[in-house]
Amino acid sequence: MKTDEWGNVCYPDPLFGEDEVVYDAGDPRLEEGLLPVRNPAGRRRRKRRPEKPFGYDAEVKKALNTVLKASASLYGAEGRKKVDALKDIAIVKNTRLRRAMARMCYSNRTGVWSPIKIDFATDIRWSEVPDILHDTLVHEYCHAARCLMNPKTYKLEAPHGREWQVLMIECKADPTATCLDPRITQMRYPDAPRPAGMPPAPAPAPKPKPPAPKPKPPKAKKPKAPKPKPTPKPKPTPKPAPAPKPKPPKAKKPKAPKPTPAPTNGYGTWNTDRLEQELERLTSALEKGLPPAEDAKLGKQWDAVVAELENRGME
Repeated sequence: MKTDEWGNVCYPDPLFGEDEVVYDAGDPRLEEGLLPVRNPAGRRRRKRRPEKPFGYDAEVKKALNTVLKASASLYGAEGRKKVDALKDIAIVKNTRLRRAMARMCYSNRTGVWSPIKIDFATDIRWSEVPDILHDTLVHEYCHAARCLMNPKTYKLEAPHGREWQVLMIECKADPTATCLDPRITQMRYPDAPRPAGMPPAPAPAPKPKPPAPKPKPPKAKKPKAPKPKPTPKPKPTPKPAPAPKPKPPKAKKPKAPKPTPAPTNGYGTWNTDRLEQELERLTSALEKGLPPAEDAKLGKQWDAVVAELENRGME
């Protein structure tokens, strides 16, 4: 549940959902100005869902008259005037009702309880059970009548308590809170086992096949007149291209041949100081008198270092 900044539970408004918090009229913080302004500027209010009327106007009118007459006999002329607002209550369809057959919706926006509308479930074929429809309408109208009789203390009464039962009996309706008729069970749960003595459920009528479309007569095509071929335009004779002028040959300057450097054996990337250090190392190693194979290897390296130094001296 959502709570406000003081920790109080915010109950959703029955008309506009949870976008607007409803406080009790007796809350002292309303008078002191401590609570936020209801629906301040810039705050979006949830749009009301479109509701479809329930229909069955004859049954609704019959149940309404029954409750009005019973209220007049129980509460007198003053009570009859209070419950006269039952005529303004809307009866609509509600596709979200799955367990309840119908329900009465209330509001406490002005500090007192008042009925707003009656929701009816859409998964019940009400035209097949007119007796249950009448009892359900009387059932919900009696709830609304009790709310109109005691708008401030209505929530202190039990929903199906003594006062409501007395009014239902005056309407000559069944004062039970639930409907256990097997016909409703079979409508809502067709796969449930049927009680003994109840006829089997009628098989659903097959849907009529749509008639085959009539074949359309082929449209006669109009012969198209042949289009005249355009006369080809004579192509212009191309002009002869001018003969290219001979260009005198350019005398090439002989390039001086570059001296081919001796192989460096990988010492080309070394700088001069490093080459001189390598030459000193190889010279000292050759003076020691090494074996012939190693001496020949170091001699080749010494020749490569000397050749690299000579090439750099030439440049």
